[in-house]
Amino acid sequence: METAGKDVVDLLNRLGGRAPLLHIKDGPLLRPEPMVALGDGKMDIEKVLDAGDTQNRWLIVELDRCARNMMEAVAQSLTYLTSL
Repeated sequence: METAGKDVVDLLNRLGGRAPLLHIKDGPLLRPEPMVALGDGKMDIEKVLDAGDTQNRWLIVELDRCARNMMEAVAQSLTYLTSL
């Protein structure tokens, strides 16, 4: 959403409980640049998660195009999410 010029936090606040599943991506926020592990890009993941804290039940790490080994990026993303 941020790459498309949309404010993710604002959208989550407006959606309320209608956004129980979040597909979370991180990267340089420029198309078609590849994505990176959560916490390594420019997306403010903590702010997004805080906005959806009471409504999100599932966080889905999504790496359409990854800048490195995808499985390593997924593992790093899990470590990052569980550290928050």
